[in-house]
Amino acid sequence: MTRSRLIRKTREYSYCNLITMLPNSAGFVRIIQQHLQDQTICQYNGFYFNLKSFGLLSYKYGGAEGDLIIKRYAVAVRKWLAEDETLAHLGGDNFMALVKKSRTEEFLHLLEKVEVTAKYMGRIIPVYIVAAAGAYEITAKDGDPRDIMNGLSIAVSYARQHKLPYAFLTDKMLEETVDVQRMEQMLPEALEKREFQVYYQPKVDSRTGITVGAEALIRFFDEAHGVVGPIHFIEILEENRCSHLIDLFVLDEVCKAQKLRCISDRRVVPVSVNFSKNTLEYADLLDHVKEIMNRYDLPEGLVEIEITESVGDMDIVLINNIAQSLISMGFRLSMDDFGTKYSNLEMLFKFPFSIAKIDRSLVKNLESNEKSRIMLKHLISMIMELGIECVAEGAENEEQVRLLQQFGCNIIQGYFYSKPVTFDVFTSEFVEKTRNQL
Repeated sequence: MTRSRLIRKTREYSYCNLITMLPNSAGFVRIIQQHLQDQTICQYNGFYFNLKSFGLLSYKYGGAEGDLIIKRYAVAVRKWLAEDETLAHLGGDNFMALVKKSRTEEFLHLLEKVEVTAKYMGRIIPVYIVAAAGAYEITAKDGDPRDIMNGLSIAVSYARQHKLPYAFLTDKMLEETVDVQRMEQMLPEALEKREFQVYYQPKVDSRTGITVGAEALIRFFDEAHGVVGPIHFIEILEENRCSHLIDLFVLDEVCKAQKLRCISDRRVVPVSVNFSKNTLEYADLLDHVKEIMNRYDLPEGLVEIEITESVGDMDIVLINNIAQSLISMGFRLSMDDFGTKYSNLEMLFKFPFSIAKIDRSLVKNLESNEKSRIMLKHLISMIMELGIECVAEGAENEEQVRLLQQFGCNIIQGYFYSKPVTFDVFTSEFVEKTRNQL
């Protein structure tokens, strides 16, 4: 092979994925540029699709067979496409496509289930691959391939995040993406400067009206948007595997506040702090928690740790060891979101929870849904019989509170009593005001 031919071949391969020999991202950009030059781009819609759970398939059949499955998938989709339509393989389980606008609905239907084959234990078996897709309606305004590809990335991320089969890019998604990018830039500095603030939502004994505890909830103060709730930044932290920074920040702030109350001989009620699944997976978690507890030297039971049902996916021995270690440091453990999944029941038996918090979704339609009332009544009864304290979250009206009392759950957290408030408001309006009732 001559030098010039070798250079030409190398250049061609730089635009291809070497597993499927389809255009890669650079090749896809080049094709879009050609359509822009020919003024044919508006005939197409763009698609970015990701194969669901492909990692599990690759694990089951092995890496080599996984590559072959990807190749067969690419062949099947390419065979469906028309000659002037494009399929690109970005790598791994990610693909992009240009499909005629008139065939968009059919293409999305195809992506719902593509049948290929796999070799397993000497047999050829069918494998059905489902994709989550982002779609972009290309218009005459689109003159830059990067804008099209960025739009596709946003749309597929939205589809995956919301567990949708597909999502078309909208202006709202673009606005949300700008907000996310801004938050990503601000978070590291905000964490360093401790610009987050802990709010407290009271837990009230509905029989007496006395505040008996609270849940600590994180808020962020942004000059442009005011107080920002966790829905706008927790997901960013979790995606970057650093949500433990927030959870440990909240724990430190709560312990500091509880210590100050103890020193000043004020009434102190237990406060619960949420630990996410990512936090529990953080390797140095227990060392940091122990450091915080040693710093403030609080009496046992003044801080509770709320754990969601999502930890049911984690290693049982690991979670049990973490749970026992937290208990030995003086924490009580609370299961958050109880009743939302069957796995809750299994976790309640496996791990040493002292408290179970009924999820707000079960309380929401309590007064109008007889099935909710029946289920909740038996859930509360079971929790009480197990000797576990029951707390209900999300009560918003008097009838919900009355029914919860009737079923035996008296400790209630929700907007009926208060939204989350600052520490000063919580102590003055809820803790101190009820002190005289004791």
